[in-house]
Amino acid sequence: MIIRDLKVTVSNRTILQDFNLIVNDIDVIMGPNGSGKSTLSRVIAGDSGYEVLGSIEIDGQNILQYDVDERVNRFGIFLSFQLPPYLEGITLKQLLKRIFYKRRGYDERDLTKIREFNQELKRWMDILGLSNEFLDREVNKDLSGGEKKKSETLQLLMFKPRYIILDEIDSGLDVDSLKRITDAINIYYSENKPKILLITHYNRILRYIKPTAVHIMKSGKIVRSGGVELIDFVESHGYDPF
Repeated sequence: MIIRDLKVTVSNRTILQDFNLIVNDIDVIMGPNGSGKSTLSRVIAGDSGYEVLGSIEIDGQNILQYDVDERVNRFGIFLSFQLPPYLEGITLKQLLKRIFYKRRGYDERDLTKIREFNQELKRWMDILGLSNEFLDREVNKDLSGGEKKKSETLQLLMFKPRYIILDEIDSGLDVDSLKRITDAINIYYSENKPKILLITHYNRILRYIKPTAVHIMKSGKIVRSGGVELIDFVESHGYDPF
């Protein structure tokens, strides 16, 4: 994913300006509140509430010309929300089955794929530590913060994305839930080699998911890129020096 000269405005307010980034492998964006990190994730995913100039290229195509559904289905982009939404009237199992069949191009009436679906579902649920009772609940209804993040991670895994955007996925997670979720993502990464853009304030999640590049974002642009040494620098000095 190559982001070139991105400018993002909303209500005549510029949020991102001269933003450039290449996501090669596991890239981390760190930065203070209000630097535009979450706006970036929503723009990549196709949120129509912004005016956007520049380009975001995947497979040589500027995905800004495509709507949300096309970005999901054509390019395999999955955005993990800071606050996963409640979906009324849809159970988690119904959603997962729809995700699984559509992503793989299967006909939902094809009963021969049920075994494959169930095997993959059980595997990831065991890794995440989710019980079967979650499958019959409406999506994210009456779930704790950690349970919502596990549910969303399960959706990610069953979707089988090529590009994963994790927007502060560690927010509100206890250590055990964070370990379960990052274990699952690391297994998926080792098997499928997706591109990952991980957005975070803190370095806690980076103890479990090891980045290949680290980028510091302030005032709507990348101000420094480097290796994991930037994580230690931020931990010691904060973002003021940038």
